[in-house]
Amino acid sequence: MTAIIERHSAFITTDDLQAKLNAMPGSHHNSYHEVVWFFEFDSKPKITISFVELYEFIGRNLEWYKRVNVDLLDLTKRAWLDSASLFNSDKWRQRFSGILLFWTALAERNITSVTVENLPNILEFLLTHSWRGSKHFRLNGLQSSVNYTSMVSIHKWRRAFNSCGQEIIHSCITEARINKVMSKLVPKISNDSLTFSDWKTGGSYNHLTLDFGQYYIEHCMEFFYKHAALAATLNSTFNKIPDLSKQFECCEALMSKFVLKFLEGKSLPEIQREMTKDGSIARADRSKLFQTCAEYFETSYRTEGFKRFMLETSSLRSLLELMKMESSYPNLDRIKAIVWQWLKSGKTHRSLDLMNKFAPTIDWVQFEAAIETMKSAYNDQEFLVPSLSYYESLGLDVPTCPTDAWRRYPRQLIKKVEQAGLTLVVALTGWRRTEYGFPLESISQTQNFDVLDQYSFPARYRINWYVSKTHAEEKIEREITFDIAVLIESLASIIAAKDGRPCLYRSDRQANPSDSGQVVKSSVVGLWKHFVENYSGFKHISDLTIWQELASTEGDLSEHQIAEKSRLLHIRSDAEWNNMPFDVNLFECWHRARSELPILNFVFHNTGSDKKNNWLSQYRKGTLPSAWIELIDQRLSSETRDWIKGLSDAEANIAATSREVTHLLTAECLYPTPHAFRHMFAEAIYRRYDGDIGWMIRSCFKHISRVMWQTYIRDKFNRASLDVAKVRIINSIILNYLKKKGDGYAGPMQKWLRRLLRNSSVMTTEELVEFADHLSTHEILDVKANPWGYCMLKKRTKAKAHCASLGEPQRHEASPALCLNCTHNLIQPGNVEWILFHLQTHVATLQNKLVPDFFKKASYSLIKNATQQIRNMAPNHEALEELQSSLNSYAGV
Repeated sequence: MTAIIERHSAFITTDDLQAKLNAMPGSHHNSYHEVVWFFEFDSKPKITISFVELYEFIGRNLEWYKRVNVDLLDLTKRAWLDSASLFNSDKWRQRFSGILLFWTALAERNITSVTVENLPNILEFLLTHSWRGSKHFRLNGLQSSVNYTSMVSIHKWRRAFNSCGQEIIHSCITEARINKVMSKLVPKISNDSLTFSDWKTGGSYNHLTLDFGQYYIEHCMEFFYKHAALAATLNSTFNKIPDLSKQFECCEALMSKFVLKFLEGKSLPEIQREMTKDGSIARADRSKLFQTCAEYFETSYRTEGFKRFMLETSSLRSLLELMKMESSYPNLDRIKAIVWQWLKSGKTHRSLDLMNKFAPTIDWVQFEAAIETMKSAYNDQEFLVPSLSYYESLGLDVPTCPTDAWRRYPRQLIKKVEQAGLTLVVALTGWRRTEYGFPLESISQTQNFDVLDQYSFPARYRINWYVSKTHAEEKIEREITFDIAVLIESLASIIAAKDGRPCLYRSDRQANPSDSGQVVKSSVVGLWKHFVENYSGFKHISDLTIWQELASTEGDLSEHQIAEKSRLLHIRSDAEWNNMPFDVNLFECWHRARSELPILNFVFHNTGSDKKNNWLSQYRKGTLPSAWIELIDQRLSSETRDWIKGLSDAEANIAATSREVTHLLTAECLYPTPHAFRHMFAEAIYRRYDGDIGWMIRSCFKHISRVMWQTYIRDKFNRASLDVAKVRIINSIILNYLKKKGDGYAGPMQKWLRRLLRNSSVMTTEELVEFADHLSTHEILDVKANPWGYCMLKKRTKAKAHCASLGEPQRHEASPALCLNCTHNLIQPGNVEWILFHLQTHVATLQNKLVPDFFKKASYSLIKNATQQIRNMAPNHEALEELQSSLNSYAGV
């Protein structure tokens, strides 16, 4: 049948095409041979299809146009008439843009026809580019299904081209073949975030990478550890309601109301005034109840707070000092394991065994005395119920419904702490969202026999749970770090996890408690609004921006400006503000997150709200709140708005339609998803020595053991994530270097990048991104993270690598002596600490007068090279004086 249609199409003449043009709605006096066609309607704006854009495209691609040797104008008109006639007029402009984008794909790929071999290349271009303002541009991700199908129709274009005898698209390019290629391309482009099926039904691709996502993880970490003790205390007080109801002989509903008001920080007189009509608790009993609640809260808060206080790094340092022990990193890690074991089970054989193997051995009496000293100092503070002003200072949402207890401050704080904790577990493990329904009993603890780190981490922890995607219904053991084990138990204590039930989230209302998918999906985005409005890094950037504006203000300052300057000077001195480093990535994240928050607030707004029910249908009719309508109008193109208005009520209320529009609204927005954390995890493993990702992320991932790393990379299901992570990392490192103009970098690789940057003209942000993309895809083969720097293996000079043998790099033999002066090495401030640690023995060698000069040569060369690199990055680094002194002490100087 297709062959018959295409043979018939070959007889389509210009007169037939003119008749087809005349039959198009709104077409009046248009000539097929004209360059501009106009379509006018009574109730819609006029539509203009200008083929001048095609001439502009040809002008930019003359060489390709000469090679293709066809009448592009006639082909474009035929393709547009054939495909646009099947759609409402609101899609006509998009159809035209799609054809121009198709020609661009051919020109950019330097091919003249679409074949089976180059079809994936063409489709990838069409999925990752769009057309705006007479030219194409690259998207951050991939086209939405709605946009793509509105623009692209390859099989219809093929028929149109065949109608004039041109086989621009080969006959073997069928819909079935296109779908087969798309089923592989969509997961590839979306980094496995989407299947082709998900994409077709409106699934969205997320753009949150480690460069920006690190700030959200840090915010969740700060929020969780700061408020975990309070959240655990609030929750345990709520859990006392049944016991209090029995003790004071009143119903649980009334007791819940009393306890909620108590936990909101209200005084007894305030509670009594507000509960005058609730007379089932006698006035005298209310006073006793208030005192009982206060005593329970204080005891619980003191206990929960001390547990978390003792695991803080500052507390562990103080504990070591009290026992007259060195506060080295290995000692800090080991004493944390000892304290945690003691907090869990007190004086046990395991606790004593850990102390006996400390260097030097810790005496139990000495340990207990130091703990009591710490506890006494900790107990000197007050443990009061938070006041209303305290809750408000946390940046929580203002409760708008007095009868909804779950939106009141105490419950809201508990929920946000739980969401922050679960988000951290997801971020630090990198598992799929369906794999977090395990109970505490699934976690096992065994002795660590790995001599490399058994002193710092005497135990190893594994979770034995289902990994359904790869192992069906079989439980698989996966290792977690000590810090994640502590985090999980802390979170379990907050939610008061029961035996056999999930320990990371509440599951009382779930039909299948261990099904963690939806809980994880909603939890990881739960703190996004709070992050955008309250993250300490954003507040710092905001204050720094204000200071810079004040510094550049000429003339007298206004009263408001004077007040702002006074506030800022109260935080830091003017010299500190003036010398404050400016984090480009943090600024970009702050700017984007603020601008995108309104639409994300709308998208994640509770759909059960009356205002948002059937929101798409309401938008069509104009009954949605005006602020929301304005927001949607700003995010959607005029063609999409026209398409929505052309929908029927039934079509607008279909879930798939609202998903598609939601995808368009959030296209290219930054926000967290479980899958985004999987890719960030892979990226963080590689970048754990990178100064650009912040100390919190580095400190979490540096504890990943060699066994955990090997297990992760051997899993074939993780390899795609790792491959994608490598490309992202290379691109991110180069882009960060370009943004900072090389400040804070060292190593021979830095010289190459600096030379490229010097030879390039001043670039816009978009041009910087394109330049970084070009280098990462065409110049850099691979990246390997070493403690002393990144090995950025360049295609053209890989044979010159210091570890190369017969022209092939042997990167498994990497060492500071080989790498520091290698052409592929790039050093950042995050590497300096490790480099200095490695140099300690070499410095001692140079300073030792008994060691012959012959044996000092290698150490001298290494220290000299390292000193030069550190000086390039940080000319005033405190270690430079000692390094230079050791160099000077070498007899050969």
